[in-house]
Amino acid sequence: MKNLYLVFIFKLSLNNIWGEIQITKIENRSLPKEVSTEAVLLHPSNSQRIIGGYPVNIEQYPFVAFFMIILPGLGWNFRGGATIVGEYWGMTAAHCVQQIPDSYIKDKKAFLCGNTSHWKKGCNRHYIVRTYVHEKHKNSLGNEEYDYDIALVRIKNPFNGKFEKPIKWANSNDEYPDNAAVTVLGWGSTRRNAATHSDVLHAVTIRLVNHNVCKKKYRTGEVTNSMVCAIEKGKDACMYDSGGPLIRNNILIGIVSWGPEDCATDHLPGVYTKVSFFSDWLRRKMNNNPRSA
Repeated sequence: MKNLYLVFIFKLSLNNIWGEIQITKIENRSLPKEVSTEAVLLHPSNSQRIIGGYPVNIEQYPFVAFFMIILPGLGWNFRGGATIVGEYWGMTAAHCVQQIPDSYIKDKKAFLCGNTSHWKKGCNRHYIVRTYVHEKHKNSLGNEEYDYDIALVRIKNPFNGKFEKPIKWANSNDEYPDNAAVTVLGWGSTRRNAATHSDVLHAVTIRLVNHNVCKKKYRTGEVTNSMVCAIEKGKDACMYDSGGPLIRNNILIGIVSWGPEDCATDHLPGVYTKVSFFSDWLRRKMNNNPRSA
C-alpha cells in the first residue's frame, strides 16, 4: 500500500473556524517493466497539465518536443514533454525518462518527436540513443523523488526540421524575480481532474513565487534549492505536461516537475526543476558526450 499523508487546510470565516481534511496519496511514478497502456507522467502528489491556457503553434515555440513509444498491439503512446537544447539533445524531467524502459530504447521503439503542434498528426521522429538522469535523483517514495528531477536525452538523428530549434537555458547566475511572468507549454489536459492529454500544444502564462514563500506552502524539506515555483489563479500546468518547458524571455528556466493534487489551486504553486541550478551539470554532460553513437 502506498504511503498516505494528510494535509490539513484550515479556513477562517467571520463566524466560525473549521478544518477541512484532504487526503493525498503518494504513489511511485515508475512503471513496471511491462509498460502499462497509459502514461503515468505524474509526480506522486500529482503532476501537471496546461489549465487556463490557449492553443499555440509550433512555429512560435520550435524548441518544444515530446516523447513517444510504440506499445505492442496498441501503436503510438504519448509520454510527456521535453525541450530541444542542442542539435542532438533534449532536456526533460528525470521521472519522464525513468518511465521509458531501456528495452524500448534498445529496440528503437522510443522517440523524441518535434516539428509539430499536433502530436497525433505525425512528427519528426528521433531515435533515443541514451538518457542521462541526474545522479542524485532517486526514484523512490519520499523527498528524493522530487529533488534533482532533470535528465538529458541524446538522439540518433539531429533536430533539423523547419520547426525544430534549440533554446538557450538559464545560466547559474541568472535571477528568478518574484512575480515575474513566465510561460509553460505542453500537451497536457486542459481540464482540472481530467487524466487526459490535449491533441494540440497549449501555453499558459503564470508568475514566479518567492522561494521562501513556496517552501512554507508545502511540507518541510519538500521544496529545495533545485526547484522554482509558479502560480496564477485558475492557471497551471498538470498531468501529461511533465518534462515540458517553463520559459522567460525566450530562455528555458524550468522543467515541469510536480505540484498539488488538484491543479490550478489558488494557494499551492506548481513546482518546477530550476534549470539554472543544473547549468554546470548540463554543460559537462553534453561536452563529454558530443555526438550520437
